[in-house]
Amino acid sequence: MTILSTVTTKGQVTIPQEFRQMLNIKPGQKVQFSKGGSGAIKLKPVPDFADMMGYFKTKIKYNKKAARAAYVKDLIAGKI
Repeated sequence: MTILSTVTTKGQVTIPQEFRQMLNIKPGQKVQFSKGGSGAIKLKPVPDFADMMGYFKTKIKYNKKAARAAYVKDLIAGKI
């Protein structure tokens, strides 16, 4: 499937609806770009761990912003 999209002056591109549905990308969700060995650009949704809130019992208050920042930092560093 091939669909064209235009890059704005700010470098933004709209991900076509068909691809957003295939990858289950929601508004406001982060995505990861990477370059493959063949030079192709890969797009991958970053899981939102805030959706798991309530799965684990703890007395520590959950800080969604700090959790996301830590995850993205580890993702960029290649630890994940």
